[in-house]
Amino acid sequence: MYKALKARAKRSVRVSNAYRWIWNWLVPVVDPLCALKGLSGYLWFFTDWWCYARMPQAEQIRRIDTYPQLHDRTRITTIDAHHFCTTFYNHREKK
Repeated sequence: MYKALKARAKRSVRVSNAYRWIWNWLVPVVDPLCALKGLSGYLWFFTDWWCYARMPQAEQIRRIDTYPQLHDRTRITTIDAHHFCTTFYNHREKK
């Protein structure tokens, strides 16, 4: 029984080492987890697009103008104050 468990453990180590080797060589070119997350991101992208298109007085969106950012979805976006200061400074300087 001990020999069987030892052999099974050795096989699982070889398999996990093979997976780790494949993962280490694949990730620099394409990250599979990121790709899966991106594919799932299309669902909320098209849902948001559909909801926007049904809003009253919504502009029509052409497909050529779309550029989905599937990995940037956040609930809160902070505002950098320096953008406001720069805008007011530029407006003042133009007068």
